[in-house]
Amino acid sequence: MRGKRRLSLLDVVGLVPEPDKRAPALYSGSGTTPSTWGASRRVWLPHVVGLVYEPDDCGGCSEDILDDTRFRKREHLKRDEFKKVFTDGKRFSNRVLTVYALKGSERKVGFVVRRSIRSAVKRNRLKRLLREIFRQNRAKLCDKVLIVVVVGQKADGMRFSELESWFLGLLKKAGVLQ
Repeated sequence: MRGKRRLSLLDVVGLVPEPDKRAPALYSGSGTTPSTWGASRRVWLPHVVGLVYEPDDCGGCSEDILDDTRFRKREHLKRDEFKKVFTDGKRFSNRVLTVYALKGSERKVGFVVRRSIRSAVKRNRLKRLLREIFRQNRAKLCDKVLIVVVVGQKADGMRFSELESWFLGLLKKAGVLQ
């Protein structure tokens, strides 16, 4: 199933509320028995039973419409974009974070957590928090900007709300927020 995804509610127009217990169902979740078919996010789709499609075969639906709740792969900075932002971008910093911003063709972001924060678990937590802050505030950002966020050692152990206020304040200072 690598590289493929199951159909969601928005992929299909006609839904049948009650499934036939003898027929298989297309679902996402853990339970497979007919007694649990109504629970969670499972969907009965009689005319597309068992179909799995490649992301390219979306049928004209925008992936933004299907799932705008994730930090999308196309929003990640590539290696050469990182280098370009570090060399050509403007730098803005505060006690906790440093942001490099550069006008680009689309909105992308990258996060750097230095090894001065010793534990990999803590570094990964900080990156997860920053990705979530970015995801929640993505609508407020300019459309065509490349951003690299460098996390300082003082961010270690910060709460989500504290980190969010530092991050958004810095983006406002950089002129990236709309």
